[in-house]
Amino acid sequence: MRVEEDGTLAFFGPNAALGDWTAAGLGTLDTGRWVGTGDLVRTQGDGYQFLGRLADSFKMANGRFLSAAAVEQAVLAACPKVELCMAGTLNGESLEIAISTDDVSAIDQDALAA
Repeated sequence: MRVEEDGTLAFFGPNAALGDWTAAGLGTLDTGRWVGTGDLVRTQGDGYQFLGRLADSFKMANGRFLSAAAVEQAVLAACPKVELCMAGTLNGESLEIAISTDDVSAIDQDALAA
């Protein structure tokens, strides 16, 4: 692993994808390439400290990109009692939303689900 000039983490190794889908079909990627993760990091001791993302969108397993900022803003608009909101995915299959509030009973569950 290494930190690129833009502050993002990159990795190299057998866990990198061997190909990608394009309009022409499955393409082969250079197996000796460094792969950018989009994670902003800084070195800390013998590891890395996660600082955030270079972009606010992430890819779901179905190939669609979601804007974390758009989801977060929609939650904040629908639920005024939510103070902080963070959207992401751990597995690409489901959307996880973490919220912070002083009064969880004041959250409109239907508005949050929508």
